[in-house]
Amino acid sequence: MLEPRLEAVKAAYDQGNYSQAAAQLQALLQQQPQIKQSPVVQLYVGLLYARQGQRPKAEAILRRLLQSTHNRQVLHQARQALNELLRGDPAPGSHSAPSQLPASLPQDWTPAEQVLLVWAPPLELDRDQQQRCAVTLAKYLPGTDAYTLQLQMRRGGVRILQQREAAQLWPLYRGLNREGLPVCLVRAAQIRQLTILPLQKLRAEGEGWGSALPLNAVGATQPPH
Repeated sequence: MLEPRLEAVKAAYDQGNYSQAAAQLQALLQQQPQIKQSPVVQLYVGLLYARQGQRPKAEAILRRLLQSTHNRQVLHQARQALNELLRGDPAPGSHSAPSQLPASLPQDWTPAEQVLLVWAPPLELDRDQQQRCAVTLAKYLPGTDAYTLQLQMRRGGVRILQQREAAQLWPLYRGLNREGLPVCLVRAAQIRQLTILPLQKLRAEGEGWGSALPLNAVGATQPPH
């Protein structure tokens, strides 16, 4: 249950009256400065900064909330707001040019064979590239969100995104390839041929990003085009 004046801030915000919500919040903080660090108050400070176009301030507050609070509702709204910020202003351009892939599987592949979709960036991605890739991946991978994906990308490394039958993963691979994302398909029968570039490590972390499958990797793999 929110404090009554915070309820008024919430109501104004939910109705799209952002100026009114900001004024009410400012008045509340002047009267009760001790509540400034409350997670709910900080949430609305961050949300209102975002509505005012002050993205760096909004992002800093929302990220801090994700690290400091255990309030589930606040966590949900902060994560949702960060995802909206990322989707609303994706970095333009791609770090790699997409290639034209055939609509069907390579001739020597069978539809039922197991393949792995692998995230394998050739170099360290800068923050804008990470943001663009995270937003795009979140659209293609159910159960993921752009904010969490971007956090995991910052740790670097090659990752297994999914393991399924070739016929199921080929359309997803083609879509990500058209978007210019650094992914490849690896045939499970040839797993030892996966290339891991110098200074890269394979990571496995769940939540739609990586799996627990170990890779002993030498050589190279990429489906023939």
